[in-house]
Amino acid sequence: MALGEAAERQGKFREAFTHYVSALGSVTEGTTDDQRLRESIISVAGQLDPAPAVPEEAKRFVVRGETIFKEAQSDSDYAEAAAEFEKALRLAPWWPAA
Repeated sequence: MALGEAAERQGKFREAFTHYVSALGSVTEGTTDDQRLRESIISVAGQLDPAPAVPEEAKRFVVRGETIFKEAQSDSDYAEAAAEFEKALRLAPWWPAA
């Protein structure tokens, strides 16, 4: 996280974004660090032009989530759809579609 913060202070937003996304993979989901990194990623992503690319894997999770949601018939089906969207957000927290 420190590398991302240093890059952000220097106005190197794409570099900061890369550091933050990389750090996200090494923190435990749901922790304070996880939340701070997600907020930093979203903040920096909004300053990038062009916007950061969305990983194909995140797109696949969203498509699966949408499909499961449309065909859902029980609470567990909805939970399964939500889990797919959460996987997409883990990979691309800046992506509003997820």
